[in-house]
Amino acid sequence: TGPIQIAVPVAGGYTPGETVYFFQNTNQPVGPNGERIDVWTIMDTGTIGDGTSGSWTAVSSLPEGLFGHGLVEWNGWLYAAGGYNTTLGDHNTKVFRAQINASTGALGVWITDASLPLKQHGYSSAAVHDGFLYLAAGNATGGLPNAVEFAAINSDGSLGAWTATTALPLAMSFNELHAQDGFLYSATGYSSTTSGIGIVLRAPLASTGHVGDWNETTLIPSINYAGVVIGHRGGAQLQGKGPGG
Repeated sequence: TGPIQIAVPVAGGYTPGETVYFFQNTNQPVGPNGERIDVWTIMDTGTIGDGTSGSWTAVSSLPEGLFGHGLVEWNGWLYAAGGYNTTLGDHNTKVFRAQINASTGALGVWITDASLPLKQHGYSSAAVHDGFLYLAAGNATGGLPNAVEFAAINSDGSLGAWTATTALPLAMSFNELHAQDGFLYSATGYSSTTSGIGIVLRAPLASTGHVGDWNETTLIPSINYAGVVIGHRGGAQLQGKGPGG
């Protein structure tokens, strides 16, 4: 259902290696008298896999130990931002980046980039959109902030200066940040006053990178935090941790 639909083989079930087709449906006036009919256009194709994953391969290690950090990719670069620095025993203000080998997936040498304006961890909430890296909320010394910051990603992968933009309406940590189709989403999280929260917030993104006003949208049916949002083909899936694990 929806604007993008998938056609898959039906006889005999799914077989690894078979092709699937993604169609988009539009209603167009194509008749001699302007009659409208549904037109289906092939937008993409894919191949059915066997349901297994390949073996894991170790790549370049981060230069310092981190947890609770954000990890995002943009234009062939992998960025690790924020978190708690176990090497230094303190909240992390560093952003590390490494170039991704397009053929092998291996990582180049990690580079230390523009420092974060706040010393925070719980920055699992990182996202990229249209050449900007976003970080939101976290766990700072003295409490949970609601700050949202962004930095431009230059053509060489380096980051510009961090800029404060519209803050979240609620202070939280371990929320999941996702950018898609001109909007920035903050899903679930952990609040010091309400523990796990199931709200989803949405804000429009300007071409300058600035975030507009936040508005509450569809609630998550079960409370989650410290999870991950996976976006694909116009949708998003949240996998997270709830009360009791």
